[in-house]
Amino acid sequence: NAYPAGRLRTGVADDGPAPWDVDRSSESQTAMQRLGYEAWWGMPALPKLNIGEPAVREYLWGVSEHWLRFGIDGWRLDVPAEIQDRSFWQEFRRRCRAVNPEAYFVGEIWHVDPDWVSGDRFDALMNYPLAESIIGFVGGQALNEALLRSHHEYGRVTRIDGATFASRLGELLRSYAPETTAVQLNLLDSHDTPRALSLLGGDRAAMELATLLQASLPGAPCIYYGDEVGVEGGIDPDSRRSFPWDPARWDQELYGSMRGSLAARHELPELRSDEVTVVSTSGRALAFRRGAEGRVAVAVNSDEGPVTLGLGGGSAGELVHVVGAAREAGSAPLAVARANGAEGAEAGLEITLPPRSGAIVTIN
Repeated sequence: NAYPAGRLRTGVADDGPAPWDVDRSSESQTAMQRLGYEAWWGMPALPKLNIGEPAVREYLWGVSEHWLRFGIDGWRLDVPAEIQDRSFWQEFRRRCRAVNPEAYFVGEIWHVDPDWVSGDRFDALMNYPLAESIIGFVGGQALNEALLRSHHEYGRVTRIDGATFASRLGELLRSYAPETTAVQLNLLDSHDTPRALSLLGGDRAAMELATLLQASLPGAPCIYYGDEVGVEGGIDPDSRRSFPWDPARWDQELYGSMRGSLAARHELPELRSDEVTVVSTSGRALAFRRGAEGRVAVAVNSDEGPVTLGLGGGSAGELVHVVGAAREAGSAPLAVARANGAEGAEAGLEITLPPRSGAIVTIN
């Protein structure tokens, strides 16, 4: 998390350290020896505060209240587990909610931990476990193994098939109350990780499939700026590249696809509901229904060959959105057809997806 050293020293004496500058030449010294105070990761701009001191607590709670009064909608709390004082976060929540009863609090917790969202501290966590599963499912042969292994958390990502993704999704959904799952911060990448497109080896189809899943599963989709136009980047700080404001530099195909996935989420209330029912898996592909009555089906094929997936019962409605290789190739609309059922059994719907493709379909 160390920022690159720089020469700009605004507000700092010429003979003092830049706020972001960590002196790697004297790592044998503690921050106290180098700076005269303890600092987080030795960074001069981030002095460690004594949370046990009442005046410090009041100051931090006051800052939290100030910005809510100013008009922000909530707080994303960086590494909250490093303040190992439950009462501090409980009072933080109480004070903030007194200012804005609808304020949203999300914690940077990288693993499954329902205790943080048990009602007295945060509303949601950054859903990195879901991100890791999505990347491992859609990446296939395109995954940038070297970049993945260079990251302290995403180094766990491995290629998984549709059945494994469905199993992990089920575990995540069972780990949290539905009202928590509904507001989990569903991201693919962030300032702390390599860019998703780079992790996916620059494969546009994989990125489109990842966003389709992000937009069609329970939770609050969070798009890291620039992902929608194809910004790439490696380990921090390379992941913080500037946004390319010139539209001529945008990947317009990716931009259109991601807009379509998010538009479908806005259009179809089923994609914002709690209910997810996996109806079929085959190799690196799966299909699931959304909503209490299952009136929307989502099918994803991350494999290198075509696949036919069952969508369950009902009659085909509208093909709402198509992503990946099928759209890029300009293929004809995907066929959603009634399969031949066994004797005495009701036939279900099937969809045949080209390689590296996905679709959202309504069911009547």
